[in-house]
Amino acid sequence: TIPTRYRYFFYTLLDIKKHSNQDLPLIGHDLETLSSRAISYLVPVSRALRILFGIHFNFHHLRHSGVHIFMLQILHCVS
Repeated sequence: TIPTRYRYFFYTLLDIKKHSNQDLPLIGHDLETLSSRAISYLVPVSRALRILFGIHFNFHHLRHSGVHIFMLQILHCVS
């Protein structure tokens, strides 16, 4: 689930993506390398998360918890 205050941002972002070239990344530039994207976008997010939640927390953990919640929601819908 997305908190209410962030939903408009994601709706707008996904609407922009829906009307753009589907081969381009949602965040980043065309022909941008994965390492460049990680340095530009993921590292700052990881640093902010570490400031908020401690030095052992990073973006990778956020990805796993998001997938875990998604799987729980899918299992709930199926059952």
